[in-house]
Amino acid sequence: MDFWQQLGTTIVGAFAGAGAALVTGFWVRTNEAKTKERAALNGLLLDLQLKRAFAPTTPQCVDAAAETLDYKQCRDSVYDSRKLIRDVRLQLRPKSKAFDHLASMSAACNTYLHSARVQPDTYQNLLEALSASLDEQAKKLGVLKGVEYRRPGSFAYSSPNPQLPASE
Repeated sequence: MDFWQQLGTTIVGAFAGAGAALVTGFWVRTNEAKTKERAALNGLLLDLQLKRAFAPTTPQCVDAAAETLDYKQCRDSVYDSRKLIRDVRLQLRPKSKAFDHLASMSAACNTYLHSARVQPDTYQNLLEALSASLDEQAKKLGVLKGVEYRRPGSFAYSSPNPQLPASE
């Protein structure tokens, strides 16, 4: 080979190698972002699954509910859930299919907090409606690849892992 052939081969090889490195880097970053998003969504659904406020109950009207400890704990749990949803929403990739579902979950929490403040005696009925709304969105999230559906409140009083006793 003469000098110009060697130079041409070297330049083409360098550009091909750089191009391959760029494509590989983009692919790795995309997969890492997808994995991070799935982990965040699965973590959120697990956190909601363990919330006592969303556990199925028979709702009752409670006189002077705003003064009860249960009312305050449920309100705080909904505030915490809204924060968890927001934290996960911030971890989503741009144009994620999960964004609208998380926005609906946040809106449902806001609706509960407003309604419970206006009508505290009906907070248990409002919690049941909130739980149903969160469950509807959780089902839609569970359809996404790599995300496992978990019903909010379903493991509030038991272990999500059948091998572990409920006390752990």
